[in-house]
Amino acid sequence: MKTFTKGLQTETAPDDLVLAKDRNIGCLRMLMKKLPFERTRKEHKRVYRLLRELWPSELACLLEDSGDSHPVLRELATVAALDSYGEAGLTVFGNTGLHMILRGSVRPQTLPYIRAGLSTEDDAEVFPSPTPLLRRKMGKLQHGDWFGTLEKVEGREVNTKVMTSVTLEPCQFLKIAIADYKRILERIKERIQAEKTTVVQASDLYRNWPGLSLRKLAALVEWQTIPGNTVVIP
Repeated sequence: MKTFTKGLQTETAPDDLVLAKDRNIGCLRMLMKKLPFERTRKEHKRVYRLLRELWPSELACLLEDSGDSHPVLRELATVAALDSYGEAGLTVFGNTGLHMILRGSVRPQTLPYIRAGLSTEDDAEVFPSPTPLLRRKMGKLQHGDWFGTLEKVEGREVNTKVMTSVTLEPCQFLKIAIADYKRILERIKERIQAEKTTVVQASDLYRNWPGLSLRKLAALVEWQTIPGNTVVIP
């Protein structure tokens, strides 16, 4: 039995899991044929929904504590782009961004091949310098697998061996560049700051405050989500 929900297949049996994943990857590959600025709002929304289904468990933190909105992932869907490699034996530098294999296969040259989480505090321990290469060939990564990072490894150039993989055949990747991720975080931060400033300025008490003071006060505001039928006591 197979069911569908707005273009995305909902899995109802083990065999369907593979079929649904393959179908979703195929949809992503078609959408990535357009550059980010060429995609429509509807297509960006579809990319987001597909990414949510296929997102790596190592970066599940982006899906937590955000209800159904996932604001960062929604924004990342608008900058995801196709990155193609036309032959085998080419090096893909994972420290330039997060990669999802849409077509083809690669072999990681180092471990880890994907950053787990977004913290950079343990970079020196997790990613020692010089980067040790694997002495034995590990299994290959195939379509649907992820490698790379959203946060650049501190103190390492983007073209180092950190999280590198080598193509085993012509490949296509969905890539989210670390520069785009950083820009999106700044954009979201500025938007939240502007919303808080607007709320503070709406009060008669602070309406005539200078802008700098308003922004400093707004930075202290914390949003809270309160369920319905809850009694709020000041």
